[in-house]
Amino acid sequence: MKDKCNPSGGIVGRFSGKVFRPSWKLLLIFLLCIQSIIFGNIFNQGESLLQNIGIIKNNAVEYSVTELPTAQNLPVMGITINDSASAYDPVAFTIKATGSMDETVGISSVYLYEDKNEVFEPTDTVIAGPVYFTENNGTLTFSLPYSKALTDICRFTLVVNLSGISPLGKTLSFEITGKENIAYTSPLGLKKCNIAGDFPIKSPVQTLSDTGTLLISGSGYSMNVSIYGWTTESIFISFTNTNVEPIFINSFVLHCNGSVDEDDAVEEGSIWAYNSADEPLYSYGMSITENDGFVTFNEPLPIIPPNTTEDITIVYELNGSYTDDEWTIFFIDLSEIKATGVNSGKDVYKQGPKKIYKKYYMYDPNDDDDDDPCFIEKIRYK
Repeated sequence: MKDKCNPSGGIVGRFSGKVFRPSWKLLLIFLLCIQSIIFGNIFNQGESLLQNIGIIKNNAVEYSVTELPTAQNLPVMGITINDSASAYDPVAFTIKATGSMDETVGISSVYLYEDKNEVFEPTDTVIAGPVYFTENNGTLTFSLPYSKALTDICRFTLVVNLSGISPLGKTLSFEITGKENIAYTSPLGLKKCNIAGDFPIKSPVQTLSDTGTLLISGSGYSMNVSIYGWTTESIFISFTNTNVEPIFINSFVLHCNGSVDEDDAVEEGSIWAYNSADEPLYSYGMSITENDGFVTFNEPLPIIPPNTTEDITIVYELNGSYTDDEWTIFFIDLSEIKATGVNSGKDVYKQGPKKIYKKYYMYDPNDDDDDDPCFIEKIRYK
């Protein structure tokens, strides 16, 4: 109903008594200013929430260097997506094959697994698959059928089954070529996220071969040993089978060398070898029978199933038959480790440090010597 004093319905000026009718242009400008303020705040909020998405190769996953053409459940690439507290959900990423193998021939199926503990296991959750390459050096896009909460770290492992058709010497490798290969959604939907990563993100290169790969690691440091009394020491070696067939450890050799006469310093019959279950591999202790001598470990040694790690700990006793400033080193040489595939009988490829070792400096704890050699050695290895 119109005001009797203002039948036109306009705004009455209190001081002039005149009627003011705002133009539609001024009203539109006013509304645009309000909209700008509101959406400006949203954009600023998006700026603070939508931070980096970190895309990195998952280096914690172990990969074989050589692999049989018939390998199944073979992990070939690990991906970690870290949202850095951003308001986003990763929804898909695209992987490109880059190896010399024709993937349409050599790969029978591909799967993407969610990797919760940084170690691939066939019992991990399948996110996508089976999918198949339809062209050589083609691409596969994996959709992630779920949303991740803020600050979640997502880990995935790309896994392939090989057909056995590709010839030996061909390679498998994969990559996420660029940022454009990562898709995501944002609750705000207003601003692109900054995808951080050293692109292209590449997988290790694996070569088809009739021999598998054995990854080796273990002890590698120096320490002091008092010249007074006995001490029980140990050296540790770890074998990881990344092959598709079980691997048999045929033999390895423990050497000792130094100014100490190990024939006297290592107590007779005190060298024992234990498996991962802390069970002795032999029913008797071994001995060093000469200065700078060695002990050979052979059957019975563990058979290591695929995608499994076996640890061996060698324990020995030093009896104090040495003097201040003497030294000795116990080591296992990578080249002397003999291992074969249980089914194929082929020697396996070994990857690891050239030597697994432990070095001992004999010292007198009652002698205050600032030039203690082990102290210097420890600084060098930090």
